[in-house]
Parts: sequence; C-alpha cells; structure tokens
Amino acid sequence: MLSPQFRATNILPAALIVLIAAAIGYWSTQAGALAAPAKDSKVNALLQERLTTLREAAATTSKAYETGIESFAEVIAANQAVRSAELEMCATDKERVALLEKMVTEAKGYETVAAQRAATGLVPAASGLRAKVNRLEAEIALERMKNK
Repeated sequence: MLSPQFRATNILPAALIVLIAAAIGYWSTQAGALAAPAKDSKVNALLQERLTTLREAAATTSKAYETGIESFAEVIAANQAVRSAELEMCATDKERVALLEKMVTEAKGYETVAAQRAATGLVPAASGLRAKVNRLEAEIALERMKNK
C-alpha cells in the first residue's frame, strides 16, 4: 500500500494526465478523428504502429496499477488513448458507433469507480467530476455519430 504522502504527490500528475487525455480525445473527435482513415498505406502503417504501442502501454500501466506504482487515473488515460487511436482507424460509421458505445460503457465504469474513490477520500472530489465529464463527452460523440 502506498503511503498517504506518496498518493498526495501523485494526485496532481494523475489529474493532469486525465485532463490531457480528455482534451486529446475531445480534440481528436472535433478535428476529424471520425473521418475515414487515410488511404495512404504509410499513414495506415503508422496509425497501426501507434495503436499497438498504446495497447502495450495500457497493459503495462494496468499491471503497474495492480502493484501500486501507477494511479487509477493513469490507467483510465492509457485506455482512453487506445480507444481514441482505435476510433481514428475505424473505416465506417457502423464501426465508429460500435466503438463509441464501448467507450461510453467503459466511461460509465470509470465514473462509478472514481465516484466511489472520491466518496472514500482516496482521490479528490474533482476526480469523480472529471470522470463524469469524460463519460458525457463519449456520449455526446456517440449521439453525434448516430445523428450523422
């Protein structure tokens, strides 16, 4: 178990990571991540390499969380980065809707855990609110895609 002093020093960097991940996810959605992937094979190869690397990073972050080295916020951020990369690689609206539905489901789970942790004082109350904003952004993107 991590000391309270160690957890307190990790809160700001973890919160910053979550905010950056949320901003990247939002920016990607707004900047055209929902557009069809580029036809350039070099770009597609780079996108696939990035996705593979992000998946490895997310798995490593999850293992580190289980041992107390990483925070839950860092796990969320790593998984959100994977989903954003997957979204960018979707070729059809049907694929995008399916992935966005998965993202909403995951965001609801993260929101529940963050709210529980905030209620017990393990993380600041703002963590629960950021998780809620993340879920709302995923739902907004899903609704926009469905109404497209």
